[in-house]
Order: sequence, then structure tokens, then C-alpha cells
Amino acid sequence: SSVQQVYTLALQHTFLYSPAPVISTLNKTLTLGLVLPWQSKSEQDQDWARRGEQFEQFCNSMFADILKIKRDDIDTEVKLGRLREIISRDVTCLCDIVSCIAHRENKSKQVVCRGVKPVVRYVIQLLPCLEKDPHIFESVLHFTTILCDALRVQLGTQFLQELVALCLKIFSFQRSTAHGVGITEKFINLLTTVVKEPSVIYKHFTPDIIDISLNQLWPCVKERPTLCLAYFNLLHGILDFHWSHFYPRSNRNRDICTNESSFMRILQLYGESFVLTDFNVIKQNLLALIDLHDKHELFQKGLFHFNLKSNFVTVLFELLYSGRVDLLSEDIEELLFSLTENHGQEFFMRPVLTYLESHLTPDVYGRVSSKLELKNDLTSFRLNLRDVINDAKYFTHQIA
Repeated sequence: SSVQQVYTLALQHTFLYSPAPVISTLNKTLTLGLVLPWQSKSEQDQDWARRGEQFEQFCNSMFADILKIKRDDIDTEVKLGRLREIISRDVTCLCDIVSCIAHRENKSKQVVCRGVKPVVRYVIQLLPCLEKDPHIFESVLHFTTILCDALRVQLGTQFLQELVALCLKIFSFQRSTAHGVGITEKFINLLTTVVKEPSVIYKHFTPDIIDISLNQLWPCVKERPTLCLAYFNLLHGILDFHWSHFYPRSNRNRDICTNESSFMRILQLYGESFVLTDFNVIKQNLLALIDLHDKHELFQKGLFHFNLKSNFVTVLFELLYSGRVDLLSEDIEELLFSLTENHGQEFFMRPVLTYLESHLTPDVYGRVSSKLELKNDLTSFRLNLRDVINDAKYFTHQIA
């Protein structure tokens, strides 16, 4: 068959130095040809053993160069630079092979896992040395994310635990500030993949991931706004998938937070994000907070209720009043409505009136403040809020 012909040529290294797009296409084609089930044959006739051996031979041939590299060969930047092309090529090949079976059958994933695992283990052993080259380190982090997402079951928890632990150890604060945007983003994506993993085995990483996210990543992210989307997606994953880390089910009092400082800091960062100018970050975080309340009753928790609610109302009303993100007005209004349910007088009327009083003349404030009312349904709440804001802007303009 054509697959067998290409397979034979690949074993002879015929395509090894072809252009990158050609190598990528061939890798994916060969992988799928060797590991996908044959549609016209039964399970008994799939010949998995032979096909598995062929795939392993293909991997051994494809990655022969990188498997020859020793740590002494790359223990300096100069030495690593000489081998950069080989390492970059082979890590890219690994990405192609693993990503193309990410959503395939378990049997296909098992075959791929057996073929690539020795290479993966070898690359991971080299990871502390590879960090010296930002381009290579970024590609390895990217591959690690793909690996955790596609083959976490097949690779086994112990292997992935070791891999994640190594990445956490390498990515220290001193190094993270020096890393480029690409490396930091790939690391954030890796952490996001880990926090969303349902297996209990990964729960023990939660404290370290939270610590790194708040104390090591945030100083980098706030200097690089392009990372905010990925970063706040990570924070949302921490709260959503690890809610019990903050509010354990074993607590008789479900309102007691066991990791109060980190919980508060995460939510404070959400509040700070609404003063950013990035439309997509604001939209993502509005929806994230609504989602957290719907799933976990975030706004009813005492810690949030007494310490953060008024501040959130103020910053969201200011965002609405400023008109900076008019396309998100309905999302902001919905979030404000959810925040102020049951405690509107104290946690909505007071901060909104305080904001208006500090931004309007006494005459305009007198006209507008009397119109602000508590409404029990979202539609009426929206209309009243819009009337108050429109009147405030209209009368201010008239006076000016």
C-alpha cells in the first residue's frame, strides 16, 4: 500500500531533511495510517501487534538523532546551539504525532504512547539543559501541554506527575521574569491543562500551582497584557475545578474558607482586570464570575460578601458608566444584578450613589440619585440602571 511505501522510505531517512511542512504532513499521515483502526475489518483482524511494532520502528528511526544526545552535549549554550536544529525538528515531530491522535480511539493512543514514550522520557530528562534556549524550551513546554492533554491516561499518573513536578521546579520566579511571552504562555497553558484534570492524583499540585500563579506568574503577566487571557483562564480553572481546596465539602460550615488569602487574592485580581483596556479580557472575566456564581454561589460566600462585593459593584458600575465597553453592557448588568440580589440596599445602592456623588455636581446628583431604585427582576434592573446613567450624562452635558 502507499502507507507501507512511505513507511519504508521513512525508515531509510529519505524525508529527514525535507522542508518542515513536508515532514509534518508525512508524520501525521504515517501515524494515522499505522494506528487508526481499519474500517473494513473486525477487531480480531486489526493486527495491532504488528502495527505497533511498525510504529515503534518508525519512532526509533525518526528520533534516532535526538536519542544520541547526552546531557554533556548540551550543558552550555554554545553546545546546545549546535544541536538546536535537531532538537527543534524532533520536538515538532513529536507534537505532530501526538496531536493528530488527541481525539482518536483509546487503542490508537495506546499504540502511539508505546512508540513515543521512550523518546518523551529522554527529552524530559534533557529539559533542565534545554531551558538555556528559549525557542527550544518554548516548543518543549508546548509539547508537554499537548502530551498531558492527549495521552494523560495512557502515559500513567506517575510519569505525568514527574513531568509536571519537573516543569514546576524549573519555572522559578527568577527565570520566569526573563522568559519571553511565548514560554510564559506555554507554561500557563500547561498549568491550565493540569488544573482541569479531574484525577485526584493531580490535586496535590494545587497549592504549588496557586503559589506560582499568584507570586511568580502575575508579575510577568501584568507587564505583558497579551498573556492576560491565558492567565485568567488559569485562575478560573483553579477556582472552578478546585473549589474544594477553598471550601472543603468536609467542613460542616460550608461558608468557611480554608485558604483565605489565596482565594481573596485571586478575586482581587479579577477586580483589577476590569480596569484593563482589553475588551476580550473583560468579557472573559465577566462570564467567568457569572459562571463561578452559578456553579458555586460565589457571591453568597461570606468572605466575598463582606469584603469584596461593594468593591466589585463600584468597579463594574464605573466600567458601565464610562462606556469603554458598551458591547458588554448586558453582561455587566447581569453580573451587577447577580451581585446585588438579596442585599441591594447595602451592596448596590450605597456604592453606586457614592460613585455618582463623587463624579456629579450636587445639582445633577440630586436629580439622578432619586431615580435609582432596587428592582427584583433583571429586565427592570437593566432599564433603571440605563435611565440613571443616561440622565447623569445628559444633565452633566447640559450644564457644561
